[in-house]
Amino acid sequence: MQWCKRMIKYPLNVTIDTNVFEANKFDFGIDSTMSLLVKNVQNGKIKLVLSNIVISEVEKHICRCVDSICGKARKLRKEYLDILPEQYLADIGIVIYVKIPDKKTARQSAKAVFAKFLEDCKVERLDTSNIKLEQILEDYFAVRPPFENCEKKRKEFPDAFIAQEIKNRFGIDEVVAIVSEDNGFKTACARSKNHLFFSSIGELFNELSKQEEEYAAALDLIKDNNDFIIQTINREIDDGCIEVQGLSYDQDGIVEGYDYDEIYLDHYYLSGIRIHTIDDIDGNIITASLWIHGTMDVDCYYEDFDSAFWDSEEKEYFGVETRHILEKHNARFACRIELNSKTEEIRVLPFKIILGGDSRKSRTVIDDLHEALYYKEHEDEEREALGFLPLSQYSDMLENDLNNSSMAKKIFELFKQYNDISLCYEELAYLYDEIYTQMKADMGEDDTQAFITALSLEKSIPIDLSKKDKDDLLNVIREWVDDKIDMVTKKMEGNLPDCIAYGEYISILGTDCRVYTLSLDELHGTPEAGSEEQIEVSLLLDEEKLAIGYVKLIVGYLNFDEDGGASDGIEDSIDYEVDDVLEALENLISDLKEELVKEQKLAKSFKKCLKQKTNN
Repeated sequence: MQWCKRMIKYPLNVTIDTNVFEANKFDFGIDSTMSLLVKNVQNGKIKLVLSNIVISEVEKHICRCVDSICGKARKLRKEYLDILPEQYLADIGIVIYVKIPDKKTARQSAKAVFAKFLEDCKVERLDTSNIKLEQILEDYFAVRPPFENCEKKRKEFPDAFIAQEIKNRFGIDEVVAIVSEDNGFKTACARSKNHLFFSSIGELFNELSKQEEEYAAALDLIKDNNDFIIQTINREIDDGCIEVQGLSYDQDGIVEGYDYDEIYLDHYYLSGIRIHTIDDIDGNIITASLWIHGTMDVDCYYEDFDSAFWDSEEKEYFGVETRHILEKHNARFACRIELNSKTEEIRVLPFKIILGGDSRKSRTVIDDLHEALYYKEHEDEEREALGFLPLSQYSDMLENDLNNSSMAKKIFELFKQYNDISLCYEELAYLYDEIYTQMKADMGEDDTQAFITALSLEKSIPIDLSKKDKDDLLNVIREWVDDKIDMVTKKMEGNLPDCIAYGEYISILGTDCRVYTLSLDELHGTPEAGSEEQIEVSLLLDEEKLAIGYVKLIVGYLNFDEDGGASDGIEDSIDYEVDDVLEALENLISDLKEELVKEQKLAKSFKKCLKQKTNN
């Protein structure tokens, strides 16, 4: 099987959906990802084309954000002035914290920043003057993308207009890169192989960087400086870049957890990096987006009003106690760096670490464990003196070793093959879209008969052609094509991660769209010295375990005799006994490759049969 490499000619037409601006928090600053758009426009690599609808939506969302900030500033002013008067704050030099920004002025300034960005990008604007409303209404009533089978999406008329603008502007021959997080919107645009789809600006920049001769060398340089990069990022982490989302909401809107007032980073360890994208290669300077993973312990504090009482006369709470919660997280966060290929100097760009429900390993009320913690700390000090890890850190050690293990490397290799297969289904999506478009066109009697005859002779196409009425046959064929479009759409949306963690359940779409799950259990509780712990790794189909393996941890210890000499002990060790799971994954990927080859042949055969009506 061969994987095709995209060759891009400059300038590349690029259009961006509103959700991409939102994902980047409307950041047009000098170190932002969006600023690279300006750079690529000015160096002739990109021509930016935006719908007027997108521009209006972005302006609207920016103004909404400004309004929210002004409202929060007003609320904070009241809280501050409840503590100290404004003049006193002025006298001590912090009156700035009670100044409320003028909403109108702030809106104008925000829109001016956006307008400057559009000007710098030399944006070509698309309008709705040539939109065919009939086609949009047809898609709406047929529940075709972006009007998918959900009430919310059926209201997405702006997306439909934007998709029509794109198709009218670029047709099927002109190459255009469409950046959007909305799969329904991307499907609505898919009418040509020349439509290139990206889920983020970073993915687009990575594709542009692949065209550069230095791309492979840039990847190698980052990998060679892995440890130095981790050390550099490590020095940039402090309380200010950490956010802990202590509250969580279930589907019924029920709130759990705590709304923290203060957080302090207690302990953290960065275990590795993954290259996400190469955003830019400019001379000696390589700009790259990385995924960083590690572990973090955070001390969190909140005021417990539930245990306090309200004084209606004084109009305030009394007896409010501050509670202390220790949260442990498997942290994964994005970080952008600039690496000088000549000097190997590294500059870390501003980043934020969000810790919440998906990353949380445990949450402990400290007040209940003071005595126990004392003894644990004493035992850990003794173990560290002997060269062993503290017992509380074995979970971290397992996590840190995981992504560099032979098991993980094999899994990532198989995941990459899976993602490559998904890319091939994009090509099939284009082909079936062409087939669908041709079948919508009116066919004469002779064309229809030639098409049906060709299908009946093509044994590889599993369509029941026993019906005699040609109109019924055409409906059967169209339904079959619709089913194929649904199938290839599901297949093309699959994308497996490039890092794993204990406690994860990774869904994998197998043959016939059956859902498999790669499950990694986690270490439960704190292990004891000398114990052997087993963490299950399994591959499931529905609830059935197809293959089971284990990561085995032996916790080291050292005992001494009465004379103070070493009597017995064992060393720490981690063993990965997961051959059955890896073999099952290999078989799954192999089956997917065979299925892809069959689907490619099937689509080509159908296309060949359809040509019969055009050749007659």
